[in-house]
Amino acid sequence: MCLSLSAGPLRACTFDGVFTNPFTESYPGAFDVALATHKELSEGTITKPTLREGIPGLQQTSWWLKLLAKSLNTKSMDDTYLYVIDSHLWAKKRADKLEVHVTKPNQKERVLILSAAALSSIVTGEISYQDALELGVAKFK
Repeated sequence: MCLSLSAGPLRACTFDGVFTNPFTESYPGAFDVALATHKELSEGTITKPTLREGIPGLQQTSWWLKLLAKSLNTKSMDDTYLYVIDSHLWAKKRADKLEVHVTKPNQKERVLILSAAALSSIVTGEISYQDALELGVAKFK
């Protein structure tokens, strides 16, 4: 599986040092995922990860996304966008490739919305991908 990182003004996320109004920059369904994440963190179902800032944070989250994409390597996941709500980071899963730091898709695209806590918890084995969907800390739109 190939991982590519790209940057540009249309792909700004918090790892670029760009902090905007999360309610205007968000994606439909992201608020529900944020609420579910808060609940599961409070209940101890998932653990809050230690997130780095800047380029190290982008690399950390990109690695987690790569691990998730590899574990979900099925045809049904091809051409699916992944959105990490905490950082407004977008990625796109293609056949054997994960593109990270891509432009936000249009509303018709298939999107997996998840929090950094859910992403970290899935790749560390704390919860399964299916658990994340059932808990609401990850959601398909």
